[in-house]
Amino acid sequence: MWEKPMGNIVRFALVGAGSMGRNNGRRIVADGRGRIVAVADPDKANAALAAKEFGAKAAYGSVEALLKSKTAFDAAVVSTTNITHAPVSIALLNAGKSVYCEKPLAYDAAAAAAVVEAERNAKGVFMVGYNQRFDPWAQYAKDQIEKGRLGRIYHAQTQWHRRLWIATFGRWFTDKKISGGGPLIDIGVHRLDQTLWLMGCPRALSVSAVTYDALAKGVSKRLKKSYSVEEFAAALIRLEGGASILLQASYLSYLPLEHPEMSTLLMGTACGFYQSGQSLRIVSNKDLEPSDTILQTFPKPKATVMGHFIDCVLTGRKPMCTAEQGLAVARILDAIYQSAASGEEVTL
Repeated sequence: MWEKPMGNIVRFALVGAGSMGRNNGRRIVADGRGRIVAVADPDKANAALAAKEFGAKAAYGSVEALLKSKTAFDAAVVSTTNITHAPVSIALLNAGKSVYCEKPLAYDAAAAAAVVEAERNAKGVFMVGYNQRFDPWAQYAKDQIEKGRLGRIYHAQTQWHRRLWIATFGRWFTDKKISGGGPLIDIGVHRLDQTLWLMGCPRALSVSAVTYDALAKGVSKRLKKSYSVEEFAAALIRLEGGASILLQASYLSYLPLEHPEMSTLLMGTACGFYQSGQSLRIVSNKDLEPSDTILQTFPKPKATVMGHFIDCVLTGRKPMCTAEQGLAVARILDAIYQSAASGEEVTL
């Protein structure tokens, strides 16, 4: 059962003090309703530096040390390696804390399911950090979709490509035993979650996918030993109700400079939405003549990703990015990797 934090300020612990952890810390500070009281990171020096940046009085070398300490906190932000997302989140939930967990929810679907189970009896709220749902264009598109502007969305195409970005050249992002995969689970997961959410979170029925690593190991001699993930992934996902999603993600690819890094196409029976960057093109036919409207400014979103989480911690409301939705995405990711490895379609 949810318990309201004392006062209107949420006391936070940062678990993971790398670049993502510090970015999330800055989001907490920018919101104004959170105070960082502790930092935990296996690199104690890094934990101490982050604690100094945010004015936290305590720094620890592990989440276990944090939980054994006398430091009082209401919520934690988990920004650790993918393989530790689930066990760290479960430990915090079992301790009665609210948890914001960076994407992906877990290393694989089995670990994600364990988080869902832990959340069922937890006192705190739990949220997956799918921040692209809070993009201004996405918030606008969601509102228009719910008002029926697109009609029935029957197909979507979404992608996140990088021409030359092998995640920090050999750190844990490129080690499958720690990350669970490459660009698919790192950046493609954002596009997949956002697109599923825009479409109303339909259930995935089957996946047919391919992955490649033809280029990455030629970029750096060091990568030849440390690179064990895909560099490019593509998947056709069939959804309940007959709709489908074509998903692509890459760290390294020979794309023309004018090719958008991130884009999404939503094909509806009434019109289409095409997003590139922070612009949205609305494509329709009026009197059988093509009609395009390009929007580049949108209403300010009602909340930021961290602001929404803080709202939920203070009110007990269920977050927009739920553990169950994180599990659904994890199952699709598992199926994509399984299909790519087997060369066959995988049924979920």
